Amino acid sequence: MTLYAKQRAPGAEVYATEFESTPLGLSLTPSLHGQTFERLTVPLYGEMNLLNTLAVLAAIEPLGLTSQELEAGLLSFRGVKRRMEVVGEVAQVMVVDDFGHHPTAVAV
Repeated sequence: MTLYAKQRAPGAEVYATEFESTPLGLSLTPSLHGQTFERLTVPLYGEMNLLNTLAVLAAIEPLGLTSQELEAGLLSFRGVKRRMEVVGEVAQVMVVDDFGHHPTAVAV
């Protein structure tokens, strides 16, 4: 199953027709096999998490969940420890803890 983030790949079955970063996280309108879902917001950021969200939608498609059930499940996921974790703010500078990745993942 082909996923896409920035530009829809030809033949992609799972993609976001619209997506943006908001103060609450990623806001996206996912489409799966030509069916467009209601706009979802997940408390994560970045292209990698957009792709992860689309992959989750594809994986759970057979469960037949509603858009509201999908969003409730996605909103309950807070990410993994030390992955873009806000530690605090000092002198109007946000301090974020993030574990290391290989250069390809860092680029995404």
